[in-house]
Amino acid sequence: MKVKFIIGDQTTEVVAEEGRTLLDLALIAQLTPPYSCMEGRCGTCEALIEEGKTSQDVEGARIVRTCQAVPWSDYVVVNYNKKSSS
Repeated sequence: MKVKFIIGDQTTEVVAEEGRTLLDLALIAQLTPPYSCMEGRCGTCEALIEEGKTSQDVEGARIVRTCQAVPWSDYVVVNYNKKSSS
């Protein structure tokens, strides 16, 4: 399973360790995603899922809190630059 992160002008693809949240994966890869509480309360880590499925997919919602979302598909694209799909 792979996750592609888009943060600012940087795009990085990482191999996902099973059970890790998207935020954990980004931090392990030494990326600099926005985050604060790491408990799903503040919303600082919200990002747009451009491709793939995560544990936070609810009725087609594409904005997830990456500190809570775990990748569920073989390939996930996470864009921290976009907070909405419009």
